[in-house]
Amino acid sequence: MAQHSKHAPADTLEQLQSLGDRLIHWVSTNPVLVLGTAGAILLVAATIGGVRAWRDASADEASRALAAIQREYVLAMGGEPGALDVPEPANPETARQVRTEYVERFANFAREHRGTPAQAFAALEASRIYEALGASEPAREIVQQAADDLPARSAVRAVVLRRVAVLAEAAGDFEAAAQAHLAAADTPGYPLRLAALADAARCWAEAAKVDEALALYARLRSEAPDYQLSPHVRARLDELEAARGR
Repeated sequence: MAQHSKHAPADTLEQLQSLGDRLIHWVSTNPVLVLGTAGAILLVAATIGGVRAWRDASADEASRALAAIQREYVLAMGGEPGALDVPEPANPETARQVRTEYVERFANFAREHRGTPAQAFAALEASRIYEALGASEPAREIVQQAADDLPARSAVRAVVLRRVAVLAEAAGDFEAAAQAHLAAADTPGYPLRLAALADAARCWAEAAKVDEALALYARLRSEAPDYQLSPHVRARLDELEAARGR
């Protein structure tokens, strides 16, 4: 593979599409977020759309820099050139050292490109690495900062908000998780808005915010009567609705 300084814009876009694919993979396979194959494809399409808009805004230098950091990280972890997945080194100390170095590089990149899709991708990757290092608070803080900095109507921001919600749930902060899921659901053009709306209702229920949970449940049935909630979530919301009706 050619060095990053020689990459054409089309190659840069391909690198970022691959990065986006991998980031969406770990978001979509998180057990808190139940996304089907079709949904994952739509989510990747929305993210790539944001990357295209970024490229059209003449930010090729930033895109090359981010793609270069990602390539170097994969190689440092023992991966093959051009590989999408980051392998786990056999030596845990090697893994820790590499992650410690690169999490700072991704975090610094995110801070230097605030308000752009570059920040989103770098923050998501840094968040994943922080989590692997056992640093749950920084993992959550960096994506929350990205969500705060990105344009409110950005589909890429909605992806970041879903990551914020996952980490909030992991920390037991179901109210914050519900708010993040709902903000993602209300983002224009976000293709997985119904899944986000359902997750928001579930989290409100977990937070013992019954009125908020039932309001979203009613909204979901009104806007998408054929949407299939997971059985356990539907049962929980039906139970709350029945109890409130007595």
